[in-house]
Amino acid sequence: MRFPFGSLCVCAVLGIMLLWWSPLTHAGCSDEDYLKAEEIYQKALKEPSPENKIAQFEQAFQICESHGNFAVGYYLLGKLFYDSGQKEKALKWLKEANRFRSAVLFESVNDLAQTNLLLGKLFRDKGEAEKALIHLNIYKALTKVRNKSVDKDFIDNAESLFAVVYAPSSVKAYLSPDAQVAPEYRAMVNRLEVYFDFAHSALTDKAKERLDGIGSALQDKSFKGSSIVVEGHTDEVGGERSNCRLGQRRATAVIDYLNDRWGIKDVALIPMSFGESAPTMSRTERDRKEWPRIDRFNRRVVIWNAGRKDGSFKDIDVRGLVSKSPCSD
Repeated sequence: MRFPFGSLCVCAVLGIMLLWWSPLTHAGCSDEDYLKAEEIYQKALKEPSPENKIAQFEQAFQICESHGNFAVGYYLLGKLFYDSGQKEKALKWLKEANRFRSAVLFESVNDLAQTNLLLGKLFRDKGEAEKALIHLNIYKALTKVRNKSVDKDFIDNAESLFAVVYAPSSVKAYLSPDAQVAPEYRAMVNRLEVYFDFAHSALTDKAKERLDGIGSALQDKSFKGSSIVVEGHTDEVGGERSNCRLGQRRATAVIDYLNDRWGIKDVALIPMSFGESAPTMSRTERDRKEWPRIDRFNRRVVIWNAGRKDGSFKDIDVRGLVSKSPCSD
C-alpha cells in the first residue's frame, strides 16, 4: 500500500519496534538457569542437524520458558516442526514467536514475516480462515516493508480463502485499533478487503457477504466517531485517469452498500481512490502467467480504521491523506 508520507513504511516499522520493544529481562528464570539456557540456545543456532537442533532448542526452552531473548529461536523451532510435518508443535512455537513479535522484528523483519506466513498456512489447514487471512495480511505487509514483491506463496494461500465470509465478531476485533501498533502500520496490516471483477465496480455476491459482516460490526458503539477509510484500487490494465475513476466508483459502491443496507450513522466512511498506483502485487515479466491471479488481488477496496475524533487514540489526518492521494486531482 502506498502512503503520501516520506519513507513512511520505514518509519512505521521503527515506530512499531519502539512500541512493542521492552527490556527483555529473564523474569521467572534464575540467572543461573538463564545462562545455562543461553549456552544451549547458542549451540542450537549453530547446529547443522535438524534433529539435534530441535532437541537443543527444546532443552533450552524447558530450562527458561517464554523468554523474549529466544523469540527468533521459537520461530526456528516452529519452522523445523513445520518442515517435518508436526503441525501442532509448529503452531505452538510459531504462536510463541509471534507473541514476542517485537523481539523478532527487532532482529529480523524476514523472520517475523515468515512466522506469519506459516501461521497463515497452519490456520488455513485447521479451517480457521479468519485467523489465516489476518496472518497472511501481516506477512504481506511485512514483505512490502522490505521493498520486495509479495511472492507466489501468498497468492497460493490467500486464493484458497477467497470464499471467506467475514463474521461480525472477527471484523470488530480486526478493525478495532491496537494500542501497540502505530497508526500508519495499522493501515497496512489491520485492514479488510473486498474484490471486484475486471473493469467493474458492481459488488459481487462474495463482496456483499463480506460487507454484511463489516456493516454489522460497525453497529457496535465502540466504533462511534471513527473514520473508516474506504480505498478503491484497480489492476494495472488501462489508463491512469480511467483507473482513478474506477477506483473511486468501487469505493463509492462499497459506501453506498454499507449505508443503504446497514444505515451507517455514527461512523464516517471516507472514500479514496488510488487507481492502479498501489497494487498489492506488481506485474513482472517473469511471472506473466500469474498476471490473472495478481490482477484479481489488485482489483479491490481496502477498508481500515483511521481513528476516532475524540482523540481516544492517535489517529491519522484522513483529510490530509485524501488530498494527497494520487487520484485527488
